Amino acid sequence: MKHLLASVALIAGSLGFAPTVSANTPGDPLFGSCEGSPDAAVTVIEDATVAELAQVACTVFGHIVMPTERYFWSFYGGVAPVVLSAQNDSPESELTAVFNEVYFTSIEAGELTGDVAQAAFDGARFGDHFPAGVLPTVYSISTVSNTGVEKTLYIYQHDAQIAGAIPYPEWFERIDDRPLLPIFILDRTTIDASDG
Repeated sequence: MKHLLASVALIAGSLGFAPTVSANTPGDPLFGSCEGSPDAAVTVIEDATVAELAQVACTVFGHIVMPTERYFWSFYGGVAPVVLSAQNDSPESELTAVFNEVYFTSIEAGELTGDVAQAAFDGARFGDHFPAGVLPTVYSISTVSNTGVEKTLYIYQHDAQIAGAIPYPEWFERIDDRPLLPIFILDRTTIDASDG
């Protein structure tokens, strides 16, 4: 877990995450434009519903999938942001400045249904985060990079409740036997509404 958190923290610290982040801002030295990306690069999430939850950003460290301005993703009990990087973030690898050289060649995103949705939800074991007996709407974002790195993020939504999960990386030190590592997703609009 330490290595995964370090990789995510490195991206977060290097990208200078502020309370609100907008991807692909012209003139931003860290979140640059996707202009100049190879023709094979996928820089847009096509599913309209998932695109409200996640976006592709072209960064100094290659392309990433990150939350839209409305949301913030982090590990439970921590503040390090979670992103899906096109780079390999295993303990043996170092994140390096690659700009548009490392990118996604495939992004499949959409709602899961039936047994697939149930299995994706059961694997995260959220306890009482969602009402008992309720299967939230389950979305998945699966990426493949030009270097062969594959990653998946699941997002679960029921009314105002939202959470996420990623499959445990093979090298990750597990804290229990669940197949998915839960991710905290904060909806910034609920904070803004409660401040009013």
